[in-house]
Amino acid sequence: MDGERRLPFSNNNRSKGEIMRKQSKEQKTKRIAHSAKSTLQTTGGQAAQRIQKDHGPSRVTGHGFTLVELLIAITITAFALAGVYTSFVVQQRSFTTQDQVAEVDLTSKIAFDMIIKDIRTAGFGYDGDGSPDINNITGIDTTGTIILNINGSSGPNSSDTITIIGSFRQITTLEDASGLPNQIKIDPYLSSNFNTSTRSALNMGGVFFAFISSCPDTNSDGNCDAGSVLTLDRDVTNKTALIGKPVYLVEDVTYRLSGTDLQRVKWINSGSLATDTIAENIEDLQVVDIDVTNAANTEIIAKRIRISLLARTTHEDPALNQGTKPYSGGITLEDGNSIGAGDQFRRRIWSMEVGLRN
Repeated sequence: MDGERRLPFSNNNRSKGEIMRKQSKEQKTKRIAHSAKSTLQTTGGQAAQRIQKDHGPSRVTGHGFTLVELLIAITITAFALAGVYTSFVVQQRSFTTQDQVAEVDLTSKIAFDMIIKDIRTAGFGYDGDGSPDINNITGIDTTGTIILNINGSSGPNSSDTITIIGSFRQITTLEDASGLPNQIKIDPYLSSNFNTSTRSALNMGGVFFAFISSCPDTNSDGNCDAGSVLTLDRDVTNKTALIGKPVYLVEDVTYRLSGTDLQRVKWINSGSLATDTIAENIEDLQVVDIDVTNAANTEIIAKRIRISLLARTTHEDPALNQGTKPYSGGITLEDGNSIGAGDQFRRRIWSMEVGLRN
């Protein structure tokens, strides 16, 4: 044996050994993985069995929802939609009611303020000493402190009518002092501003009153030609001092009810009256003349007018409870009729005492 010679280890033998070791290692890894997989499957199956045992059969299937589940979902959705719709209806009704209340507040307050403004202007520019008729309305009382007429209980619901005389609007200004003493030339104006009938009473500068007795009428339409010279029924005193002063038209204005419309009527006793509806849904207008006397009650030292206006919404409010509204028994202004008992209209009352300035 000592005489035998060892052959060197070839490369082929070495490669075969490595391959065998590698294959053995891979087989070992596969056995470990297979064993782990089997363990997981066994454990998962047992867990699933426990869950199924605790909670019963699984409700999640590949066939969707059951009929009972659909009915439950539809019922819940219907209740939710009903709640949303109910809330919407309530909110919409409340919005409509508040919108109507806001509208009646705004329109009636504007009309009320217009009446107050005209009453405060009553008598301005009017010749109180001469007490001339303005469109067949005299209007002055024995004290000479007020230019208005109150016709009580002559309208709907025994409402009052009030006619006021005064210079409510400035037309233009006095241009110059040329011409005859009883003639005036004023800045350009519209032909519809003046005539010799309903629009003939003038006041200049708040101190001089006169009527237009004649004026050019080229078109024969009953109106003075625009910018023409106006001839008055009297001489203008101190005409030069009035140059540039405002020229007012002295008119009569009447406030009255026609149905539930509050009207402002100009020239009511003439054949060509002009009517404007300044507010709707007005149920009552009451006017009271108040004398303010001295301490001994022997002399009238001032006059006041109390104006009351009753307005309502266009439509009734179904949610208004008859038993809780403050006027369940009706509303009575001054000596007018009782209004509002038994209905569901929302109403607004405006009332003010106005001191007369002229």
